[in-house]
Amino acid sequence: MDTRGDAEDRPVRRLAGFASLTAAPGETAEATIPLPRRAAEIWDAAKGAWRLIPGTYAAEVGRSVADRCLSFPVPVRTTA
Repeated sequence: MDTRGDAEDRPVRRLAGFASLTAAPGETAEATIPLPRRAAEIWDAAKGAWRLIPGTYAAEVGRSVADRCLSFPVPVRTTA
């Protein structure tokens, strides 16, 4: 998940989920990769607990960090 533009002190990107797929030439493959809540949380040392950082994150898909071929917004909101 891409966290650029975020006011919190954390990496620009983090691995939030992954899947391995195999497809023969000309075939397609599909994967569902759940993104856990923890991907949008940081450790709050003062509270001694994880804290959700709401906002819109960019989920990026690719074979590697250097070969990203798809990006889409993932809105994260607190529940009321």
